[in-house]
Amino acid sequence: MENNLYWVVQTLGYWSFVFLLIPWVTLRKMLLFGFLGGFLYTWLVQFFAVIVFNKWAFTKDVLTLFEIPVFFILSWTGVTLIFGYLLFRYPKQQIIWVVVFALIATKMNFFGLFYQMVELSGWGLLDTFMFGIFSHVLILYLFKLLFHKEEIGAPLPETTDCE
Repeated sequence: MENNLYWVVQTLGYWSFVFLLIPWVTLRKMLLFGFLGGFLYTWLVQFFAVIVFNKWAFTKDVLTLFEIPVFFILSWTGVTLIFGYLLFRYPKQQIIWVVVFALIATKMNFFGLFYQMVELSGWGLLDTFMFGIFSHVLILYLFKLLFHKEEIGAPLPETTDCE
């Protein structure tokens, strides 16, 4: 695979899973979530990490916006949609999904390093994992807000000893 197509291939792979897993009716309802939690949030994180804080840099791509590969952003939009769909399907496993998707982010960061598509400066894979936890908890709460799913996960007890 030619390196300048790496993010394009990643995007095609993730979006293939989007169209394989998520029914069209559900996907249409999730587009705002995908845009806010995937496209916009990913772009903001990359902008601050690449441009403002210089924590990493992308080496090449066929299409960039402010030194950030557009296809990288599009790929994580697909990942975010899959994350949201799995929260719909398996709401009691929200902690598992947060950890799994943080691990996916870490593994994809490793592949980006391996294929020399990203260069880290003052950032490592453990940082990626911990930031992945933070990001997916944040996106989980965006999901709860947009879809009015406060009941996701373990229910609160009706009464407490403090009352």
